[in-house]
Amino acid sequence: MMGHCLFMRKGEVHTAPIHLPSGYTKLAYIQSSGTQYIDTGVKPDQTYTLKIKFQTTQTSSGGVAVSDQNWQSNGFGLWCNAAVFGDQAMQNAPLNGTDPIEAVLNQSGLTVNGEQIWTPTAATFAVPANMTLMALNRNGSIAEQLSGKLYYAQLYSGDSPIRDFLPCKNASGAVGLYDLVGKQFYGNAGTGAFTGSEVA
Repeated sequence: MMGHCLFMRKGEVHTAPIHLPSGYTKLAYIQSSGTQYIDTGVKPDQTYTLKIKFQTTQTSSGGVAVSDQNWQSNGFGLWCNAAVFGDQAMQNAPLNGTDPIEAVLNQSGLTVNGEQIWTPTAATFAVPANMTLMALNRNGSIAEQLSGKLYYAQLYSGDSPIRDFLPCKNASGAVGLYDLVGKQFYGNAGTGAFTGSEVA
């Protein structure tokens, strides 16, 4: 089954077809009802970049892709209305609505749909728990789960790709994300099941 990866390397757009394993179906997005999430297996630090496309109308208490120790303490990622980088945070961020949002977060700042809207100061930190998608992982406890759609998510350490998640359905019919870097399927770590829409 063929699909397209939007970013295979940091900052570079790719349109060449990629191949999912036999039996996998490429999806346009996965959708959570608010009880499903993905554990990325990655603990970001200040060298990381997150690139993500998502859509949610949730306006509070919804983790898009985030893990921390406590609020504004050793954190990295995005909520539906905020961003965190180490001990710094941007609140009331424009990260929800009826249209999909593409965001990039790293030590240079937060960019939303191509516009930089926040620049944190340089920081050194170590996130204590794996980053989760569609939920907050706060020091090992899952909270603030998100209702919405996820179109792709990518993590880099410096210029090195760590995760490149593509929405898909596996051979068993489970909806989740396939990591093109580690060549591994990541299914729902919560309850219920993701839904998804096949690429037209």
